[in-house]
Amino acid sequence: MNFVKIKGRLSFVLFLICILFFMCETATAQKPVKIALIFSETGIAVKHGNPMVKGAKMAVYEINSQGGLLGKPVELIFIDNKSTALGSKFAAMEAVRLQVTGVIGAAWSSHSLAMASVLQNAKIPMITPGSTNPKVTRVGDYIFRVCFTDELQGKIMAKFALRDLKARTAVVLQNINETYCLTLAEFFTSWFKKNGGKVLFRGNYTGKSIDFSDIFAKVKKLQPDVVFIPGYTRDSALAVKQGKNMGITATFLGGDGWGTKMYDYAGDALNKSYATAIWHKDLPRPASQHMKSLFRKKYNNKPVYNAYIPMTYDAVGLFANAVRKAGTLDREKIQSALASTVDFPGATGTITFDGTGDPIGKEVVVIKFNNKTSTFVKSVKEETIEIAAIFALTGNAVKSYKPSLNGVVNAVNDINASGGILGKKIELYVIDNQSTPIGTKIAADKAVSRNVTAIIGPVYSSHAIAAARVAQQHGIPMICGTATSPKVTEVGDYIFRVCFVDDFQGQVMGNFAVKELNANSAVIFTDITSDYSIGLSKEFQKVFEQSERDVLFSALYKPELRNFEKLILQVRKYNPDVIFFSGYEESGFFAKQAQLAGIRAIPLGGDGLGSENFLAMGGKDIRQGYYCTHWSEESESSVSLAYVKKYSSILNITPAVVLSHDVVLLLEDAIKRAQSLNRAAIRNAIKNTRTFNGVTGRIIFNEGRNPVKDAVINESHNGKVRYYKTIKPQ
Repeated sequence: MNFVKIKGRLSFVLFLICILFFMCETATAQKPVKIALIFSETGIAVKHGNPMVKGAKMAVYEINSQGGLLGKPVELIFIDNKSTALGSKFAAMEAVRLQVTGVIGAAWSSHSLAMASVLQNAKIPMITPGSTNPKVTRVGDYIFRVCFTDELQGKIMAKFALRDLKARTAVVLQNINETYCLTLAEFFTSWFKKNGGKVLFRGNYTGKSIDFSDIFAKVKKLQPDVVFIPGYTRDSALAVKQGKNMGITATFLGGDGWGTKMYDYAGDALNKSYATAIWHKDLPRPASQHMKSLFRKKYNNKPVYNAYIPMTYDAVGLFANAVRKAGTLDREKIQSALASTVDFPGATGTITFDGTGDPIGKEVVVIKFNNKTSTFVKSVKEETIEIAAIFALTGNAVKSYKPSLNGVVNAVNDINASGGILGKKIELYVIDNQSTPIGTKIAADKAVSRNVTAIIGPVYSSHAIAAARVAQQHGIPMICGTATSPKVTEVGDYIFRVCFVDDFQGQVMGNFAVKELNANSAVIFTDITSDYSIGLSKEFQKVFEQSERDVLFSALYKPELRNFEKLILQVRKYNPDVIFFSGYEESGFFAKQAQLAGIRAIPLGGDGLGSENFLAMGGKDIRQGYYCTHWSEESESSVSLAYVKKYSSILNITPAVVLSHDVVLLLEDAIKRAQSLNRAAIRNAIKNTRTFNGVTGRIIFNEGRNPVKDAVINESHNGKVRYYKTIKPQ
């Protein structure tokens, strides 16, 4: 009886525990994703902050109506920056204290600059919708922006003045109290003068100015074609009105600080003026139309009245996209996902980040003011160098491709951060080949349709051959980092590589087995589905047998094979001195099984044995073995040392990473030498490369467009990999 009572009590307690556990799990699942909004609720920047808050609320309304992020609702935490830089710094500190997952803000560049250093140190991703000063994202890799930079909009407006308005002379008036105005004025002036225009005068005024008569008296004498005033609403409008009243006939131009609110101060004097903007209601983009419809639904059928609304809507959307991509609320992984954003379909345009947190290829809208409103004139896209990178983003080759993709992305980011090539940034299109040759052909066809300047990749030789045929047919230079089959470059004269070929590494390992290990007998294992494996085995066997040594047994297999028991029995029967593995990660699996079975032959292989997957599949358990590779971290070249110093703390550096880095730098070098984006000229420049010093060494191409370079032998010893020796080409 007592037992029954105790049992009943235990059951009840267990029931309560289960209920509490379920409630805790439910509470945890519903714990909101906290995003801080740092804008102005008080002070002079309120007119910019209010529409941004509306844009953010609209975006979160949409996200939560679709189930939130990772099953959790999104909660916005509004923090007032009081319209000052100091207030912005304190607001960022409050966001850190609240342990938010991300920050959206601020509107003004001076405010964002004050926030950025705090959030960078705390490693909290920050996306500013409208801060255009180039310095904002230079604070660190956790800082991003939706809008274009002052550099770009200054260039576009100068270009519009010269080419569309046929202006040849300009006057620039700048508010000396605002960094935004000074920066934009400088970029407009620089580009206008560089491209044949003449800036007759740069006048200064303060933010509180109401009398511009002295400035316009001088402007009237100079009679410029255009007057550029990169200010904000009030100061720019008052200047335009006074200039028109004094008889200035020049066309007035402005930046994205202008808007239809200027009519409140300038009246009809604003008519026939132009300005740059990040968005306009008449843009035909589907994402923009969707955003306008959503805004009406959220705000009682009111139309979108300010460009800051779609900018902030995109900022929240970008953050949500990164969270979904990362699959976690870990801020470091969200930052990584943000940095790798490609082709995000925003209401303000397609967004791809350039490595510095700036959107690359961003469109700048030119608007015209007339009859108390603005009309869409044109949309101008930033000039970029479009390069396709064909890599596996899905399928069984993703892990093998990842180091190479990291190398490409980091190299492109470095180039863009330093200003690009020939004054243009690289717009990288990463196209998924789905881990198959046919998928690679489809990816290459997509690259052709986008009219890219060059193609980078793929990693596997079988994939590279499929892409090479398409690239050759359309005259697009293609450079591979790790595709070592001789057949790749045999496709045609537009195809190159920075790695040595299978012939060379097969010969290197054959000679190493004979001369270094004094091996008299070998067994060879070949993946019959891989051109890489077949070519490598062929060359090893040729060298080994030419040295009057015996290949006792040549085994063919498919990579999905996981039980090598029969093959192991055959190897044990022959008892060779060495086993040559010409495959990839499956070789690690087999090598481990062979050693566990008591086979004492020394494992040898090509560069496939240097992959992380090989080690993970059992290669790390090899007592002693050797493989050929393209680079060692122990290289003492200045280029290699600099690379290791820069990336060793943030990246697992492998030969695949540095080879891909060299691909991008070689392409940059060729474009600079060609001084052209003509694909034939770039092809010729690559072919004639003589003095390029990459991370993996000096590259000179032979007649087959293959590099003549050193090979490295690494030793695997009790789970550790170490440099053994360097082999010079004969």
